[in-house]
Amino acid sequence: MRFSIFYFTTLFSILSAQIEHGGEPLYHLNNQVQSIPSISSANFTRLASETLFHEKVFVYGDVYAVNTDFFNHADLIQNNGIHSWLLEIQSPGAKAIGFKFDQFNLPQGAELFVYPSSGEFFKGRFTTQNHTPDGKFSIQPIKSDRVILELNIYEESQENAVIHIKDIIHDFTDIMAYYSDESVQDRNDCNLNVACPESVGWENQINAVVRLDMGGGLCSASLINNTGNDLTPYVLTANHCISGSPSYYTFNFNYQTTYCNGTSGSTSQSMSGSVLRASGSGPDFALLELNSSV
Repeated sequence: MRFSIFYFTTLFSILSAQIEHGGEPLYHLNNQVQSIPSISSANFTRLASETLFHEKVFVYGDVYAVNTDFFNHADLIQNNGIHSWLLEIQSPGAKAIGFKFDQFNLPQGAELFVYPSSGEFFKGRFTTQNHTPDGKFSIQPIKSDRVILELNIYEESQENAVIHIKDIIHDFTDIMAYYSDESVQDRNDCNLNVACPESVGWENQINAVVRLDMGGGLCSASLINNTGNDLTPYVLTANHCISGSPSYYTFNFNYQTTYCNGTSGSTSQSMSGSVLRASGSGPDFALLELNSSV
């Protein structure tokens, strides 16, 4: 069942969250989507989310509340004992679509993949290893305004499987640089990339830098240790960056260009989920603890 989202004039413990665990989807092969039986269409009203960002936050997408159960709309395909659930989400005009799940629980042997309808690439697999203490999970924007969720369960029943989509992120800026050419030299002269010669001697500080994605908005942050030197995964950012639940935040590591004049980096090293430990406005700070060890 295709799950279409129409545009309105008014916008609207060691865990492994976000980390992918290898494997391939069944209906995506060799950079194309394989033949899928006819899927009916269903429409619903897209609602603006309550997420509001501070004026200092870089906003890259609109957050829309959809509040829907995956299994109520996905189509089931049974083949050789495998139960496959497929759902296409559309957000017309989006450069990419991201997801926030407020309930995410998969049974053993279940695998979730996400990919554009064009089949250019896929993200996943996401499994029981991606479960978090509060059941929340997020996936950074996937290229295209039509994105397919594919869940494969290698058992006869999807008992205990829960996938509830809280929000989608309608990326209108191409924050993941799916359409950009990194070699294009349009960097501002006042901004030095860590790939430039001036970075020599600052390797430790560079390794600590994090790109913080709050789901529709971005901030910078940094990994820090504590006086116990026990490597608790603390991340320091600004209090004005705290928008919505930190359970959905995604953290990109080693986000850096290949070229000194490049403008985008790889987002392949990422984790999601955190807890706010402390914050204040004077000074403007927020201390987050990741749900997973780095």
